[in-house]
Amino acid sequence: MLGNTFYNQSIRKVLVAFGTLFNNINIERTSEAGLTEVIKVPLSYVGRERFVAKLSQAISGTEIQTTLPRMSFEWTDIVYDSTRKLNTMGRVASVYLTLNLSAAPTGSFTVGEKITGASSGTTAYIVDEPTTTSVEVRDASGAFTDTETITGTSSGETATISSTTQNQGRVSYRYQRVPYDLSFTLAIACRTTEDGLKIVEQILPFFTPEFTVTIKDVLTHDMPVILDGLAQEDTWEGDLTTDRRFLVWSLSFTAKAYLYGPPKDSKIITKTITQIYNSKNMDITDLTMVTGGTGTFSVGENVYQQQDDNLDVLTAAGEVVNWNSTTRVLQVTDVGSTDGTGFKIGRKVIGSNTNAIWTLDSVSQVFEDTTTTNLGLPTVRITNVPDPASADANDEYAITETITER
Repeated sequence: MLGNTFYNQSIRKVLVAFGTLFNNINIERTSEAGLTEVIKVPLSYVGRERFVAKLSQAISGTEIQTTLPRMSFEWTDIVYDSTRKLNTMGRVASVYLTLNLSAAPTGSFTVGEKITGASSGTTAYIVDEPTTTSVEVRDASGAFTDTETITGTSSGETATISSTTQNQGRVSYRYQRVPYDLSFTLAIACRTTEDGLKIVEQILPFFTPEFTVTIKDVLTHDMPVILDGLAQEDTWEGDLTTDRRFLVWSLSFTAKAYLYGPPKDSKIITKTITQIYNSKNMDITDLTMVTGGTGTFSVGENVYQQQDDNLDVLTAAGEVVNWNSTTRVLQVTDVGSTDGTGFKIGRKVIGSNTNAIWTLDSVSQVFEDTTTTNLGLPTVRITNVPDPASADANDEYAITETITER
């Protein structure tokens, strides 16, 4: 069951989105001469303990030290979030797209690879190359733009889109996304309290306590990033003249993320038919007889079978709904039997009024074919089709409902 190879890059997208929140923070320092210096605070992905150890490390024989302030962040934990769980059997679907290309690429895209639109930023995955000037894709994160260039992640192939069409007979779907909480720690190292406050005050006002980030995943969604706590640590514990002092601010966050399973293919349902039966004709049984029987069953009469060794004991009985002498099909309802198995193949079926006698060949439960024009067994047939009929899974559309009564 777990052998499907897939990678949606969902966790990677969360990591990138979290780091992007803090990669453009600057502080200003004013000298005694009144000159203002703008310092960009560098950000790296590294664990807090290693980050602090690196800053504390003495470099013998050189006066060069790590420039402060600087920041680092680390993904520390992932936990399932049952409070956001939805129905597991729910599905999310997206239509397949055909990207028509202005010209054939020099090589070919790889089936399954991710492509990205240069101007729209839309991503999708290659399914097929039906012709030299078209590719079929699934799971598009947005809308591709005509004349934009697409690039394959693994093949490096490029091509220019001339137009986009939707495949109205096919969709890609996944079962309900699964909620997970990702925990992060952001560490801020600075030499003075003033520098630390300049950085922290550019972060805290945006978290109340959450800040929402848009993630372009299998489904584009808004992801809350919650500030859980903040702590400050002063690492100056040694000699006042030789040991270097720096302060470390630690901010802990939780990102409300989603993970997605593998994609599956499905045809699009374009028509639904519901047939309503009353309690009497709901349990109709189709009895097909062997040739050579005698008599004609009548609608409404009771038919029965007897024990082979004791004709006084009935084994099954029912009421005739219809008899077709050409196909030798007897339709009965209200079937009852002494052993609960119903009518038995090979035994004679006898009409209580007409005395018709036929040997049973096969038994089947029957419901009326939904393609028949006139209703015989159902009481009501309800047919639903989309309006317009050309609508696909991503469109807004109405429903045209037709009700036929017997």
